[in-house]
Amino acid sequence: PLDQEKYLVSMAKKVFLMTAGLAVQKFGPKLEQEQEVLANLADIISEVYAMESVVLRTEKAVNKSGLEKNSQKVLLTEVFCQEAFNRIEAHAKESIIAVEQGDMLRMMLSAMRKLTRHTPINVIKKKREIAAVLVEEERYIV
Repeated sequence: PLDQEKYLVSMAKKVFLMTAGLAVQKFGPKLEQEQEVLANLADIISEVYAMESVVLRTEKAVNKSGLEKNSQKVLLTEVFCQEAFNRIEAHAKESIIAVEQGDMLRMMLSAMRKLTRHTPINVIKKKREIAAVLVEEERYIV
């Protein structure tokens, strides 16, 4: 389990590096005046940190007490990572559009699409599975 989530974390880091590198290359010292781009970069790195933390904690729990006991954690991790990756992709795209134009914009967006290519999970189905356990247990359990 969690192979897809580890892949998403890895790709999210690359998306951050590409986006941040592009911004630094374009603006140099004037980057500090580009508050929206900096805010997007801060949001991306926060999401990456949260994703990696969640994956590592869930992996530790699964290794300690097994997949069956931690199935709810795995589901929550899968949903969180998918949604966080979608937010990262949106922030990166917005920043790239703010930084580049014309052919360079198309080239950078194409590079980002390659980094963000993955098979998405059915988040709605996973959320229903999570909710079913919560309803069955009549309490929030993780």
